[in-house]
Amino acid sequence: MNLGYDDVIERLIATVETHPIATTLTEVVVVRDLHGRVRLVVRGSERADDREDLDKTLKAELGGWYGGALLSTSTSVEKSLAQHVLDIAKEWPSYWKSDYDDGTGTGNRRPIDLKKWKHIQRVLAKEGWLVSQKSPPPWPLMSQNPTIVVFYSFKGGVGRSTALGIIAWRLAQPQPDEPAKRVVVVDLDLEAPGLDGLFGLDRNAIERGVIDWLLEVAVGEKPKLQGVVGGPGYIQGCQIYGSDIIVVPVGKTLNTSYLEKLARLDFHGSTNDKTSPVEKGLELLLKTIKSELKPDYILLDSRAGFHDIGGLSLTSLAHIDVLVARHTAATEPGLRLTIEMLERCRSTTDQLLVVAQAFATPLGPGNTETNDRKQFRELVESLLPQDAPVPVCLQENSDIARGFGLADIPEATLATAPGYDDLLGRIESLARPTGGGE
Repeated sequence: MNLGYDDVIERLIATVETHPIATTLTEVVVVRDLHGRVRLVVRGSERADDREDLDKTLKAELGGWYGGALLSTSTSVEKSLAQHVLDIAKEWPSYWKSDYDDGTGTGNRRPIDLKKWKHIQRVLAKEGWLVSQKSPPPWPLMSQNPTIVVFYSFKGGVGRSTALGIIAWRLAQPQPDEPAKRVVVVDLDLEAPGLDGLFGLDRNAIERGVIDWLLEVAVGEKPKLQGVVGGPGYIQGCQIYGSDIIVVPVGKTLNTSYLEKLARLDFHGSTNDKTSPVEKGLELLLKTIKSELKPDYILLDSRAGFHDIGGLSLTSLAHIDVLVARHTAATEPGLRLTIEMLERCRSTTDQLLVVAQAFATPLGPGNTETNDRKQFRELVESLLPQDAPVPVCLQENSDIARGFGLADIPEATLATAPGYDDLLGRIESLARPTGGGE
């Protein structure tokens, strides 16, 4: 039987750990290239003949998945290169196999030493989804810092952007007993932008946006968020039914140069740099928004599906994650994998997570739970810890469904649509200060 991609790591581990060389190795780094081929870099007191025999065995066991002769710090020619790889290697990924069949024929499995085994992998994309540990947001969640909330959906067309818009509008609504929140929304749906239309911006007036910011930062420029005198800025203001909201659109999408810009975004960067150019640019954008605009909330509209921007938003940029999904057959796989990723990269106590069911049917007689709400709730309960809050249900609403932008939706609907008050309350509850300001 041909060896498949998913079988390579376990076969490699078993081959190494059952070989005589295993007891002489103190460090093993698995290097996996863009095509999935693997190569080993080792440190130890191994003999040359054992190293050569392991190399031949790996070729036989892995076939085309074997990427080349192993490197070792024990050989003078390879020592400096091997040492460099060992220095930049990362912890063993939690989603890779970490045990193996010991080959005795009994089915007994043995764990590997995670202090000994490390890895490096070169990926073309999706690096944000493959992290084993969440990077902290650009600043801690404290009273004097704005709260960053990302709205994400595995499938498009589920009302994610609309939910963001309604929450932004409600946060920015003037209140009798307290000032309106200062809200900035950022369009990170770079391949299918839509916040300009949702917030009623004049597309002809947009000169620059998120994509321009990212490219300028990547080449060492120092863009000004509000532009220089007489020059284009990166933000647009709007007012909807008395709520003032600041929008950072993706940029000018009315010309073909937008596609050229999109094609030049680097989500990976160099092997030696742990932070990609896009991640650096987004962090700088958020910090500049914080310092110049001084908002209470920054809401990010992320790309649907397993896009790089979604992985970055969920694992590196936001304090609170809002996952929006419909109750459909396509929901479970994407929602399950997204939640598993979040659990993998941070502890359950650090999971500031809200799951929202979009297009939920109205409650039944006597406010009884309808089948679609019940089934969605049971799915989410099966994926989250036992004490996790139940999902928020955003009820299907014809006024919202027909509205192209927020201004097309009646003000009363924006203020009272069932479910959005629960979503707003959940977000505000999670955003409560955990300590003093900076």
